[in-house]
Amino acid sequence: SVTAGQVCGAGTASLSATAMDGALYNWYERADDTAPIEGQHGAAFTTPSLTKTKSYFVAAANAAGCEGERVEVKATVLDLTPAAITPDGNVLASNYETGNQWYLDGFVIAGATGKSIEAVTSGVYTVVVSTGSCTTTSEGREMVILGAESHDSFIRIYPNPAPDKVHVEVRGRSDVAVELISTTGVQLRATQLSGSDDLKTATFDINSLPDGMYLVRVKAGIKTYTKKILKAK
Repeated sequence: SVTAGQVCGAGTASLSATAMDGALYNWYERADDTAPIEGQHGAAFTTPSLTKTKSYFVAAANAAGCEGERVEVKATVLDLTPAAITPDGNVLASNYETGNQWYLDGFVIAGATGKSIEAVTSGVYTVVVSTGSCTTTSEGREMVILGAESHDSFIRIYPNPAPDKVHVEVRGRSDVAVELISTTGVQLRATQLSGSDDLKTATFDINSLPDGMYLVRVKAGIKTYTKKILKAK
């Protein structure tokens, strides 16, 4: 008996065979080859790097060199189209019909396995698509969900670009939490704002972070606001 192998995109696949105890194995690239692959006489065989599906052949042999029937073993290369998200208003759609799992800021959204999802919370959305044992992950899609009241009227995030520090000011009486996250949803900094009921402030030191785009997310009561910040000298 044999076990086929599978590889996601280009790479090596692991194939295996099982025969009676004490058997040797001869692995072949083609069914009619006169000589087996050199040095490949074990029950397991790792293919060279493959870019497309290829069949190998294996036969059991005894110590006297008598060989049994050659059996086909397939190394399947799955060439996945990269996952991608297409927005339509607050609705996000995957380019795959099935195999989807949606994430918000790097965390699984329970039950969100359909082709599309409605974004009801601000943050970075991604979709991971599984096909067999292979997966492909989309780039993050930032969504800002605004309520009836404009967030810009009571939230200030500056400077932008920011060379070393990012300052956050929030006016209002609700409890406020703020975090700095990467564009893929990884939390880098987090804090509670402090100050009077009328004005709460916080400062993030980003001097040690590499230059690039980041997201500042403010949660004020039931409202969430996300803004892109460019870290640059």
